[in-house]
Amino acid sequence: MPRFGFPVRNVRSSDRAAVPVVPPPSANSVAQVLDALRQAAELATQLDAEVRRQSQTLESLQARIASQERIAAVSTADVRVITRLVASAIDVRHNRLRRVSRRDQLLFFALGVLASIPVQLLVDWLT
Repeated sequence: MPRFGFPVRNVRSSDRAAVPVVPPPSANSVAQVLDALRQAAELATQLDAEVRRQSQTLESLQARIASQERIAAVSTADVRVITRLVASAIDVRHNRLRRVSRRDQLLFFALGVLASIPVQLLVDWLT
């Protein structure tokens, strides 16, 4: 067994994988990289603005949803109470209109009777 508790192997230079040689950067490639970085920065700014706009829209929609949920939270008991109140208000208005209509009909009948008497007397006097 080896001294260190693990096998040690000699690695020869011919066994190593070939490392690609990177050419030194030229002014043209540096300009291309800088241009790509500028475009990436512009894109990041546009994306940030879009995310902020969508975030504001989302917050607005969430507020509207909360409002609509509060409106929709009316229980069935509340619906029954509201329905009874509306029905009683309609009945009260209907009864009042019925009384006014009856009163108007009686008034016109009485006026017709009262107007026919003098007309009959006038016709009798003229004939």
